[in-house]
Amino acid sequence: MKEELTLLILLLLLVGASISIGYMAEDEIGKLVRKVKQGKIETPEQCANLSLTETAHCLNDYVNTIYKYNETKDSIKLTIEELKERGGDCKNWAELYIDYAEDLGFNVEMPIVNTGNKTAHTFAVISDETGYCLLDQMSLDCFKLGD
Repeated sequence: MKEELTLLILLLLLVGASISIGYMAEDEIGKLVRKVKQGKIETPEQCANLSLTETAHCLNDYVNTIYKYNETKDSIKLTIEELKERGGDCKNWAELYIDYAEDLGFNVEMPIVNTGNKTAHTFAVISDETGYCLLDQMSLDCFKLGD
């Protein structure tokens, strides 16, 4: 009886720990599922012929594999090789998203937000007739337009 109670308690602890880990890892699991569905993203060209939302996730998955933050003068436009090697700031990553999304046929915008103290922030907005996605360095949010 004592052994059965001990096994039951261990089982409950294991189930509880598994559920907790699952909740904490939900975002990472989602990224892995997308990579499995689409194949490993090694180049942004693999994001072609996808829906707006799938393209945004694909581009974001790609950027997450190479992302490094490195403050850069706004007058400098980095190549993909330079971004991979040295990293860039919000402007550089927004430009990368914009360049690839435009090549893939999406509408693009790069708004600049005044953040005070003579600083600003920028990000990419890509859109089509179905909605729009905000791609901000390693983050993204997509929104569908109403029917």
